Amino acid sequence: MSHLVVIPSPGPGKAIQVVSVSFRLYAGKKAHAFTNDMVLTAGRHARPQFSLEAAVINSSFDEWVQMVALERGSLKEDEAITFGPSAGASVSPSADSAISFDIAYRVVKA
Repeated sequence: MSHLVVIPSPGPGKAIQVVSVSFRLYAGKKAHAFTNDMVLTAGRHARPQFSLEAAVINSSFDEWVQMVALERGSLKEDEAITFGPSAGASVSPSADSAISFDIAYRVVKA
């Protein structure tokens, strides 16, 4: 899994400030096996804003959790908000769990 865009770019001169994130896992028949925590990031190479333990997305049970806000996440001008592994990938290519998010955010001047 590469990073997925969960909020598109707001355009030049603007940045997205994420306030809170709830994460929902709908466990499938084959669980994920991510080796690292998952992160919500403004742009793929910025400092993550929120984190989710790998154990949550690797669970074989339905999960509904609040993602943990990180102390110094980066806001980036004209960048989408993405979700993906902090490093590595899932070592279970046939995993079939579905996910959804409840994200509170605002667009601010960069």
